[in-house]
Amino acid sequence: MELAADVVVDCDRVHLNQILWNLVRNAWRHSAKCERSVRIIAQRTGGRTELHVVDDGPGVPRDLQAQLFEPFFTTFSAGTGLGLYIARELSAANGATLDYVDHGVGADFRVAWQGGQT
Repeated sequence: MELAADVVVDCDRVHLNQILWNLVRNAWRHSAKCERSVRIIAQRTGGRTELHVVDDGPGVPRDLQAQLFEPFFTTFSAGTGLGLYIARELSAANGATLDYVDHGVGADFRVAWQGGQT
């Protein structure tokens, strides 16, 4: 975990737990499963609070990125395809956005709250 000292998040605790559970579980599934394969980064950037879940896996192919948050979309045979959809809905319910940030390698899912110290 990499947490900036000035980060405060106003989010329902149960919702935040579910968001992080879904993102970290996906990150671990697609990572190399080594030390630092999955990182949680909390920072203030450009007037907003951001929470990133980053892994060292292959990332999401560009042709699949538009479908990531659709209900029932999955690339995991035992998955329901609801994890990212639920994480995005819970983020929105707490005034945040959930997006995929394409770095070309690895996955980076960003939860962002606009405005002041939220």
